[in-house]
Parts: sequence; C-alpha cells; structure tokens
Amino acid sequence: MAKNAKIDLDAFAETERDPVTRDEFESAMGQMISHPAKPATRSENREPTREELSRRWKFSRR
Repeated sequence: MAKNAKIDLDAFAETERDPVTRDEFESAMGQMISHPAKPATRSENREPTREELSRRWKFSRR
C-alpha cells in the first residue's frame, strides 16, 4: 500500500456486526483452546502396539 493512500474510515463504520459479549468471546476462545489436537500421522517406522499385533496376527484354527 502506498504511503499517501487514504483509508476510508466511514466504510469501516458502515459494516454490520452483531454485538459480542465478553462471556461469549471467552467461551468461544475456551472452546478453541480446549479442542483436541489433530491425531498424529501414523508412521510405518514405529513399533506396533500389542493391540495392533494381536489384530494383525491373530491365529485361528482351520
């Protein structure tokens, strides 16, 4: 943006916004913060867990 560019401040004032209370804001931020992280990408180089081994190599009689 050029240094001499003028910003139309009235255009910002005309934007319609719903009022937000502090409680609503804090509730929304709390939900965002407490949201669980994405599950880690499974790597094929890691050691399988006991459950995975038992699922993969379950022996059964024929």
